[in-house]
Amino acid sequence: MMNHMYIRHAVGGRQLLDSIQHTAGYEVEEAGSGNWKFVIRITDEHAAQQVLQHKNEMNLFVIGSGNTSSKTWYYSSDGNVQYDRTNSMLVIVADAKLDYSV
Repeated sequence: MMNHMYIRHAVGGRQLLDSIQHTAGYEVEEAGSGNWKFVIRITDEHAAQQVLQHKNEMNLFVIGSGNTSSKTWYYSSDGNVQYDRTNSMLVIVADAKLDYSV
């Protein structure tokens, strides 16, 4: 089972994208200089556009598979988000990361 990833609007907490609900696969890798690159494959263009529209006001969370007691929060302080409509991919580069218990 893959980790659960979701993105919320930072103002009000409205959900913009959920890897389970939107059947979105993703990969995350360290991108150097304290950055993490998310490549999210999503066919729900409306959800992708919501993330793009709120790229400067979004929080991205990852919950490990089978883990309900902690999560990791990622943030892109400069709104580094691109959407490749042709390949149905969102690319987000986060420059902040915090692990915490829930």
